[in-house]
Amino acid sequence: TAPIPPPATSTASATDTNPTTNAPVGDGPPPAKKARTEDELESEALWLTKVTGSITVTVQIPSTAPNPDWKLDGRRLSVSMDIAAPVSTLKSFVQDETGLPCSKQKLSYEGLFLKDACTLAYYNMNTGAVVQLLIKERGGKKK
Repeated sequence: TAPIPPPATSTASATDTNPTTNAPVGDGPPPAKKARTEDELESEALWLTKVTGSITVTVQIPSTAPNPDWKLDGRRLSVSMDIAAPVSTLKSFVQDETGLPCSKQKLSYEGLFLKDACTLAYYNMNTGAVVQLLIKERGGKKK
């Protein structure tokens, strides 16, 4: 009869690293995901060479409204916008659809809060981008 091979063992040691991430290989938990920062975005000019014309942006509306006049019902609004349009244009669209004033809107895309004066290209958006709508609340007063 043939000899029985020894059981397979892991060849990773505590000092081995993943060649792609240079992170230690081992039994520990995976590294925590870091929030995306503006430093990780491609430049607006470079993005405008890759994506031109209009893109379709989807805005996820929250389902709770502190004001009954605001139509915040959990739906998703889709709009076609020029890639070079400022975020303020997207906020105006949301205001027209929901009644929520631009000054009360906080838009988030891939972990970044969007600034009114920056363009969609600045945030490296492409067709299919999903933006989260949040309601700005003033601090200081406890509920």
